[in-house]
Amino acid sequence: MTDFYGRNLSEHEIGYLAGIMDGEGTIHISKPITRNKDCKSGIYQTYIAVTNTEIVLLEWMKERIGGIIRSIPTDKKSNVIRKPIWRWYCPIVRIMDFCNLLIPHSVIKRRQFEIMLEARSTYTIHGAKKGQQGVKKLSDEILEIRHRCYLELKSLHTRPNLRHPNLQH
Repeated sequence: MTDFYGRNLSEHEIGYLAGIMDGEGTIHISKPITRNKDCKSGIYQTYIAVTNTEIVLLEWMKERIGGIIRSIPTDKKSNVIRKPIWRWYCPIVRIMDFCNLLIPHSVIKRRQFEIMLEARSTYTIHGAKKGQQGVKKLSDEILEIRHRCYLELKSLHTRPNLRHPNLQH
């Protein structure tokens, strides 16, 4: 049994969580949106989530890891009746521990977990502190790490164009 924030997880549960993440999970870093193209904001959003039509699965995850579950809007323009879609989000303060918990059991998302760990480690380094004058500027080193992690994770999410002549058999 492994203690995860007061919850005892068996090796089977940890393996199952890794399998869920490998198949249904999202490990995401988004680039800051700004109107000023020269802006070097270090505020990259990070999250880990699982999207599914079976809320019972997401409730099971919430019981073991914590987090929140939100409904995801479906396409209302379509005439097709669809099941409701739900998304579980890992608590932001548990992301690093969640990654470390699942890395040994992950097959597909292992590198994505490693990238998330590297990116999130820059959030524990002193530098960005909110105060009266907004958020303190981050060092160029931290900005570089976050941007590199963002680009690598983005490249792992990119699907190849299967119509491209070089990819056809």
